[in-house]
Amino acid sequence: MYNCPLALEMMKMSLSSIEIDACDYDLQPDSPLLSLPAELRIQIYTYLLVCPILPAIRRLHARNHISSYVLPSLNLHPAILSACRQTYGEAAPVLYGQNVFAASQSLLTGLPFLLDASRPVVSRAAVDRIRRWHLTIRLDVDPRFTDEQAKEAFSGSEELEIDAWQSEYDSVDCRLVLSLFKGVRGVRRARVTGSVDQMFARQLEKVMMSQEEEESEESIPNESAGVIQSQRSVYDIWVHGAR
Repeated sequence: MYNCPLALEMMKMSLSSIEIDACDYDLQPDSPLLSLPAELRIQIYTYLLVCPILPAIRRLHARNHISSYVLPSLNLHPAILSACRQTYGEAAPVLYGQNVFAASQSLLTGLPFLLDASRPVVSRAAVDRIRRWHLTIRLDVDPRFTDEQAKEAFSGSEELEIDAWQSEYDSVDCRLVLSLFKGVRGVRRARVTGSVDQMFARQLEKVMMSQEEEESEESIPNESAGVIQSQRSVYDIWVHGAR
């Protein structure tokens, strides 16, 4: 899949090491890569910088089903960004805009990472380009962020998936933590999965995908409201065996 001679000669670099000032690199008008049509260059950047199996690997790693020591290679080649100013300008939106980055349970969009939290993206300019987010959040641990911080971090995102879990089945009400996201607006595609009440999850998704000025058709139940267990429709990994 990676047949571009230019890309094959480049050394693999970790995402955390990319601190590029695009103005420091000159244009290369005679480059074979840059002589290709823009559509083909974008396709090449996609092959080099987007990992299609990332969501499946991340889910296993987040659940501690696979150790950091044996994580498979994502086969990404971010060194292409350092070739010249033009490749940086064309490839950076592909790397940071098309991949789904993991958010932190405490820092949210601060220090995001693709798979390994020990190798975060530290460049503020790069973080600002990220439009797709995945957040794994524990429901039985006190959150270290506020509803205002969640709103500021994720409003207007292209994609937001919240994967909620707890160490003991039905030990806490999922709404106590997830209600912190009820102020998020303008997400193009929102998804709430895991150990959650399905009715609450669908309502939260609709609210997050609504615009700031819009009123949601279905209000989110207050986290302190009582819910009869027989009326719940809960999808949980402990019940359905996806462990």
